Amino acid sequence: MLMTAATGGIMQQPLHAGRTGWSGIHRLLLLVMSAVIIVLALSTWHTDRLVRTFTAQIDAIMTVRLQITESHLWLEEIVSGDEGESQAGVFVLIDQAALLLQRLSGNGRDHDDPIEMQEQRLRSELAVTSGTLTTFRSLARERLEGTEGAVGSALDQRFDDTYEGLQDSLMSLETDLQDVMQRSLKRFVWQQALMIVALAGVFVWILMLLRRKEQQDQDEHVRDLQKSYAELETSRAELARQNARRALIMQVSDNLQGIEDAEKMADILLQFLCREGNAPAAAFWINDPEEGLEPLTGYALDSDHFNASREDMNDGPVGQAVRLGKPVVMDVPGRYLLISSASGEAAPAHIRVLPLVHDGVVVAVAEFAWFSVPDEDTLHLFETVLTSVAVRFQLVLRRRYQGQLQMA
Repeated sequence: MLMTAATGGIMQQPLHAGRTGWSGIHRLLLLVMSAVIIVLALSTWHTDRLVRTFTAQIDAIMTVRLQITESHLWLEEIVSGDEGESQAGVFVLIDQAALLLQRLSGNGRDHDDPIEMQEQRLRSELAVTSGTLTTFRSLARERLEGTEGAVGSALDQRFDDTYEGLQDSLMSLETDLQDVMQRSLKRFVWQQALMIVALAGVFVWILMLLRRKEQQDQDEHVRDLQKSYAELETSRAELARQNARRALIMQVSDNLQGIEDAEKMADILLQFLCREGNAPAAAFWINDPEEGLEPLTGYALDSDHFNASREDMNDGPVGQAVRLGKPVVMDVPGRYLLISSASGEAAPAHIRVLPLVHDGVVVAVAEFAWFSVPDEDTLHLFETVLTSVAVRFQLVLRRRYQGQLQMA
């Protein structure tokens, strides 16, 4: 029963077998994983946007080239006398090509056109190409409206040269645009790679923190186990001490069993307590209901201590213990008490007077002397033993008083 009481508090305490819930590190890990997902999503979106933008720009340039080529062919056929082609159709193609070039340069009707070029070098090339296209359109109109635009004429030669220059400009623009696209994609890939490496580094760092936290939790768990084990051992030691104390009390009770002489009982009691509590000296008084305090026996005390007058005892710490019914503690005043031994006498440093109380009546008083202040465990032993034998002394003293009355 005592073991259960001693260890129950320990067993009921929860051991830190692991931490539950979301700690700050777990939240940080979740944040990083969310960031990785967001980065991957943004990467996919941005890559698709780059590809779609550059593809639309390249398609626009190729369309311009096609439209210029068709307008050139149609015009040559018209000049050669083919009436199946429309002059208006030639300029429609040229105007459509001009509109696409305007959109590529950012001068179209729509604000932030999705095919608008952002590179300044490409926009400069577009300006030159647009100028060449304007010249090409003017020469086309001169050939169709004038009389000097026949095949092989100087105007025809200028027209063809402008056409060739326009095609070269468009091809150069397309090549430069592809280069820009490759560099943009490569730069974007490097940026994403660096970001992924950075996120991976943070992820590894968080994993290290988690591992360290796990190790700390394990260490704390081990410390808790060690602490619980130490508390259990302390409880076992306390239980063993209490069992030993009970055995001592039972031993005293057994030694006093059957003894009817109060002085002999007191001698056995003092010898036992002085031996177990390292008290070098002790004295024992009985409290006569009629006569008051009466010295009964002593242990390693000088005889003068018992020769004090009854008035001195009543006024001293022994009498005080009787009046209060409680222990009296004092430092030794002068030569109040001397401890006798084969080598001489010595004054103790600490005196404690303990009353034997039963049913509210002080039956006797035991006085103990030490050269130093005893520990609490020793004092508890003394009080427990004296309390347990108080009733026995009361019975023996009652028989003694009755015998004295009968003799009287």
